[in-house]
This record gives sequence, structure tokens and C-alpha cells, in this order.
Amino acid sequence: MLSRGSARKERGLSVADQRHRAVITFTYRFPLNFTAGTLTQLASARPFNATTGVDNNGDGANNDRPVIGGRVVPKSIFRGTPTSDVAIFVENRIKLTERMRLLLRLEGFNIFNHGNFLGRGVTTYGDLATPATTFGQFTPANAIGADGHAIPAFANIDPPRMFQLQARFIF
Repeated sequence: MLSRGSARKERGLSVADQRHRAVITFTYRFPLNFTAGTLTQLASARPFNATTGVDNNGDGANNDRPVIGGRVVPKSIFRGTPTSDVAIFVENRIKLTERMRLLLRLEGFNIFNHGNFLGRGVTTYGDLATPATTFGQFTPANAIGADGHAIPAFANIDPPRMFQLQARFIF
């Protein structure tokens, strides 16, 4: 059981604590039933927890937080990188009969191919008071030592640039 002082050290920001988010949309209808538009999402960085990557306190776990300025840093004290996504689309409704239409839509997501890292897989701060050169970055498992851990990469990264074509019959 944790003492009252130890329990306070374990309090910290949630990894889902995202302070700011803006969503901007714009559409325009052109002649000949063409419509084009964009959807932009901008969000501030989320917090993440740092570890030293070694067992500093002798409890058998390599998840100890670094000591900075003579104190153990609180949980989730560091922030990652902001996230953004710019999507665009163009569509047209083609009249097939009096009652049937064909909607063709081309969409592009994450047009600028921004790397949206929602979490940090390996956040080794360093064993000393100075950060490691890879601190806060995703690093390959073989770069963090003999006891390398897998990186939960696809669970924590939004998709890269993608395109899709959609065809819908409306009747």
C-alpha cells in the first residue's frame, strides 16, 4: 500500500488530457453539381510519462521516473507533439434517371502527412539529469538496450496520408 506522500506523487495528468482542439470546415458548391471542401482539425499535445529505462529504486521494474533538480518528476509531466489533420474532398451528383443519382466522391485525409503521435512508446529520459537524445521519440526496440520492449506503434499513431473514392447510388 502506498503512503500518503507516495500516493500524491502518482497523481498526474491523464494521457487523454488535450487542452485545445479546433475543427474548421469549409465547403463550396461549384457549377455542374460539383462540391469541394475541407475539414481541418488542430489539437494541442497530450502528456506522456517518462522513465529512466533502468531499475533506479531496486524494486525489479524498469519503469522508474527520472530525478530532475533533486526530485522525482511527477507522472505525465512532459507533453508530446501537437496533432493536425487536413482533409479535402470533391464530389459530384450525376443524374442517371429522373429518380436515380450517382454520387462520386474523392477524399484525401491527412494531406500534409503530419505524423500524429498520440502516445509515446519508449520514453526513456536518460539515467542522469540530462535527457537522452531519443527522449520523447519512438525508437526501435534494439536501440534501448538488451531488454528492448515492443513499441505499441499502430495503437498510438493516427493514419498517414490516405485517399478514398466513394460511389453511392441515390434513389
